Amino acid sequence: MFAKFTNYQGRIIRLTEERLAHIQEGHPELRGFETTIGETLQHPNSVVQSLTNPHAFLYYRWYDQTAVGAKYVCVVVILLEEDAFVASAYLRDTVRRGVLVWTSSP
Repeated sequence: MFAKFTNYQGRIIRLTEERLAHIQEGHPELRGFETTIGETLQHPNSVVQSLTNPHAFLYYRWYDQTAVGAKYVCVVVILLEEDAFVASAYLRDTVRRGVLVWTSSP
């Protein structure tokens, strides 16, 4: 079983139960944030392509309130030609370096 989200480009992104469990176990501050993951994919502040994995794209959205204060939610998505899925998600203070592929209008 898995959830389906639509990203800012209209592409379907899968979130499997296994990946959701990985996120919740490794980053307990994101428990109950499934809706936030979808919101970050659909309305990111920026999207950065990883410098180490050309298939990995990091979607960032700023939230003034999280379980640990004001942070970016970062959702890591693997984009392949015929598949797209969430690999991980976590909170960050800053946007990581990488190739900026999209940013929202100020």
